[in-house]
Amino acid sequence: MKEKPIRTVALNTNPVKDAGLATFRLVGAYLLERGFSVRVPLEYAEENAAFEGCGEPDALYRGADCAVLLGGDGTILRAARYTVPAGCPMLGINLGRLGFMTELEPEEYRTLDRLSSGDYEIEKRMTLAVSVAENGRRVSACEAALNDAVISCGAGRRLLDLSLACGDREVSLYRCDGLILSTPTGSTAYAMSAGGPVLDPLLRCLSVVPICPVSPAATPLVFAGDAVMTVKNRCEREESVLLTVDGRISVPVPRGASVECRVSPYTAKMIKLKDNRFFSVLKRKIN
Repeated sequence: MKEKPIRTVALNTNPVKDAGLATFRLVGAYLLERGFSVRVPLEYAEENAAFEGCGEPDALYRGADCAVLLGGDGTILRAARYTVPAGCPMLGINLGRLGFMTELEPEEYRTLDRLSSGDYEIEKRMTLAVSVAENGRRVSACEAALNDAVISCGAGRRLLDLSLACGDREVSLYRCDGLILSTPTGSTAYAMSAGGPVLDPLLRCLSVVPICPVSPAATPLVFAGDAVMTVKNRCEREESVLLTVDGRISVPVPRGASVECRVSPYTAKMIKLKDNRFFSVLKRKIN
């Protein structure tokens, strides 16, 4: 199916993985050569006089037809904070090790030419709205988490006492190092490492994975997409635990306060140029 032809590309890179910005220069020059308008972060604008430099991330992605991101899954997660609310589709070029969310390898960058004719597909991924509630007051932590929300002790190693509810029904009490509330996209990240199920990223559901639980009966659980999940901090020894969203946003959760997760109205849009089936990619990456 033909999509909207892309004219303006927001190009960004992870300078740690892109040594000397070599891939950034190569891809940026190719996009300009093919007639695309290319926006870049202000600190990279001097790499090519034809680039349009943008000082703030929201300005970089707002109004762009798509974002081409050079790096790994972490690079995509950092950009998603801005691209998802802006409705800007993302395409990742893998400079990392696994890159479950990336679409292309560096040597495939010429495939980007197809964007100008609309010869690509959009894959929609659900995201999570995450907030902290205390004494009747609710504070948003993230409106569109693409991977997960993790409740833990942070750098400490103490066991936590957490309760999990679905709607107004209590599901379980946990003594564990923490809980991971994950989207299907995030099921191949921290949740998988903690023993959680791998989910097709096109599903609309939410998984809850305990981290090192005391009880062996505390298994991962999967809930429907319309579920509203609440995790309450019931710790007596810890005054506060830590909520970390997509590995970037950290918010304290005081004793007695709760973390609420529900499906966000925002959808992450991933550009597909190849006929990659998720479980074929999974097999190749994991093996």
